[in-house]
Amino acid sequence: MVADLTFHRRFSLGPLGGEGGLRLQTHSHWRSSDSIFDGLDADSIADGRDLSRISARIDWRRSFLLPMGIEATVLGEASADAYTIAEDAVFAGKTTRSHAAAGVELRWPWVKASRSGAVHVIEPVVQLVWAGSDDAGLPNEDSALVEFDEGNLFSLNRFPGSDAVELGKRANVGISWTRHDPAGWSMGLTLGRTYRDQDYGQFGPASGLDGRTSDWLAGATFTLGDGYAMAGRAVFDDSFSLTKAEARVTLNRPKLALATSLLWVVPDALENRPDPTREVTFDARYKASDQVTAKLSGAYDFEADRGTLAALGVEFRTDCLAVDLSLSRRFTSSTSVNPTTDFGLSVELIGFGGGATAGPARRCR
Repeated sequence: MVADLTFHRRFSLGPLGGEGGLRLQTHSHWRSSDSIFDGLDADSIADGRDLSRISARIDWRRSFLLPMGIEATVLGEASADAYTIAEDAVFAGKTTRSHAAAGVELRWPWVKASRSGAVHVIEPVVQLVWAGSDDAGLPNEDSALVEFDEGNLFSLNRFPGSDAVELGKRANVGISWTRHDPAGWSMGLTLGRTYRDQDYGQFGPASGLDGRTSDWLAGATFTLGDGYAMAGRAVFDDSFSLTKAEARVTLNRPKLALATSLLWVVPDALENRPDPTREVTFDARYKASDQVTAKLSGAYDFEADRGTLAALGVEFRTDCLAVDLSLSRRFTSSTSVNPTTDFGLSVELIGFGGGATAGPARRCR
């Protein structure tokens, strides 16, 4: 059983300038087992571990325009967590943790317009980050899978959850090139990596972030004006050996949306994946009317030579209510995941839930 509650707000800081943020969060999960050891699935998690957490985080960033068009940004964040853990031979008890990180970022965009009307933007970026180096020794359950991509290349913390925070001083560097064509299409390339003062052993080999120097991150995007888009990403070391690669093709039309992806990832014990991943996925969405949308998705694992996931669903929307019905079957099994069939039902009040778009009408009656 899992329960979460999150409050997140962005605001202007007035005379101080810049933008600030506040996030308050509570999380609790309960396991039916009462064993304080890991005796069933060898996943390094006590079979009966129950956990509750209260977290608070504040962040701030402000940008300045320097001579020659250089944009300088100062940014920082601080967080505090209080944990209560039960039925775990290693982590049981109450623990608190505080963490802070600050950084300085320099961007220097170079813009050129060609005679054809196309606009080229080249932007080198350097970000220097200082962060605390104290590891509180907490269990990590919500941040085991770490992605290294264009979205977090210049982030203060690359862990997706709250159980882990990125430690130590580091420099994030990268350069991007984007071409905007007057015909309505665009393409972009990004290259970057991270240099650390010290390796704290927080990341596994599949993330591309392990070691004092990360792997290289290379990304490419291509977008057409008629709804087609392609994206590719590769993470590789200095000898050009691939750690992770992904390619994605999407089509977005008013009634039909299609997406397919190819994924290649090396094995990683920290992610509980002893075998490499070679997988293709697809997602389809068809809007039959303003009120009804049908959905279909699936995944196939070439390494295991079998399907890993199949799901279908239907969404009903009215002026102020969204109801989502789904059926999914996960075929894979591992030390911590068994084949399962899931039925899902979610009901959301539009305008009161997690940010669903408006229904067919502009107002509820």
